[in-house]
Amino acid sequence: MRAWQFRLLLVAIVLGSSASRSLGGLAPESVLLVVNADSIDSLSIANEFVHLREIPAINIVTLKGVTNVEQLSVNDFRGQVLGPVLDAIKQRGLTSQIRCIAYSRSEEPGVGKECRSR
Repeated sequence: MRAWQFRLLLVAIVLGSSASRSLGGLAPESVLLVVNADSIDSLSIANEFVHLREIPAINIVTLKGVTNVEQLSVNDFRGQVLGPVLDAIKQRGLTSQIRCIAYSRSEEPGVGKECRSR
């Protein structure tokens, strides 16, 4: 497990111990958790998050085949992550209740160099 993943898990544990059913004022039903199904680290962190935050199963989206690189292009992010997540929200009838999307990835996320501030 990389250092930043450990920090994320530690933050999740601290948050979980301080407020059993809310995430910064959000109910578990308001959080959508996105998981990279091809990554053991992503699955492990997501499982702990689900356990601590009591996220309903319908609010978990697992993605397969996401490019496993440190940085996705904007188009790859839209096609491999954002599009499938928004489709799942709509298909599951969660549009009116989702207020937060949490993404558990195996690498530090980065999207396109063009998004960096200049």
